[in-house]
Amino acid sequence: MFSATLFFSSCTSNTKKEQKKTKTETDIDSLLNINPNDVNLLAKRSNKSFAKFLKTANIEDLYKSKQDAAKAFRLDSNNYEARMAYAEALSRTPNLTSQELNNVYRHYNWLLSKKKTAKAYVGLASYYSFIQNPEKGIELTDKALRIDKKYRDAYIMKARLFLQLQKPDLAISSYETAVQQDNSFLAAYMKLGQLYTEQEKYPIALERFRNVTLLNSQLPEAWYGVAMSHQMMNENKQALDNYRQLMRVDPTFYLGYFNMGWVKQYRENQIDSALFFYSKSLDITPDFVKAHHNIGLCYEEKKDISRALVSYGKALKYNPNYELSKQRVKELKKHVYEK
Repeated sequence: MFSATLFFSSCTSNTKKEQKKTKTETDIDSLLNINPNDVNLLAKRSNKSFAKFLKTANIEDLYKSKQDAAKAFRLDSNNYEARMAYAEALSRTPNLTSQELNNVYRHYNWLLSKKKTAKAYVGLASYYSFIQNPEKGIELTDKALRIDKKYRDAYIMKARLFLQLQKPDLAISSYETAVQQDNSFLAAYMKLGQLYTEQEKYPIALERFRNVTLLNSQLPEAWYGVAMSHQMMNENKQALDNYRQLMRVDPTFYLGYFNMGWVKQYRENQIDSALFFYSKSLDITPDFVKAHHNIGLCYEEKKDISRALVSYGKALKYNPNYELSKQRVKELKKHVYEK
């Protein structure tokens, strides 16, 4: 009875928080409709969109943030919050031009001249990350952490810089510290899952991908990570179950079908099922060379050499230099000639 009451209270509390958050966002939008040139409101809405972007890596939130911040900055370039919002959004924009990169450097130096903050130091560190000077970037993140040792984004930036230095263990340590500061930071869990996968630490990778699915059950890449972790640990049933969940979330994720075919072919020796799933992946991506090749291997298993050659031919149609298919064609034709 106590636990049920506690659960209900927690749900009620979370619902109230969500309602309050939604109302606040609506209030900002309403106020900006009345006064679209209110610099402080534009900066505030930019910060909200930016926070969403950092959580989910949704690029649309970044561009919303940048749009509001750029307008606020144009209206008042001496407004500290507006300039910070613009610098933050600009520094995370993909494919920066050289002029934009110079602007990142200029904005954060201006901000630091006004106030020494952890955020501004991390922002300036991002500039040194862009120009491939990770040592200088780490110096700046360390300055940020001396101001605030629990500043999540400093650990995220430090992890990025450690990866540039090809020190994945230190990067992992920084990402882990970041999620200790913010256990709802989806993007960091996702990166940890990828790094642990690269190190073949599949049980830990699985745990981190699971963290992501708990935070966002509609992110296909996370379900792919969960399923692949099970697959690499030879947990075939769990892998197939999670690939099916992946396909429910995103029916166009062709690698899910391909990997289901791979498990059926190599782990369970169910060739007809493998052919079915490989074909499903080709329904989505007809030029997927590996699927054509593996279909050829399946037909070889079934002693259907003519169909195998057709499948290898399709693989080579899309990639004439695909060595695995070239070798199989050569081998099969040699046997035919010998006969």
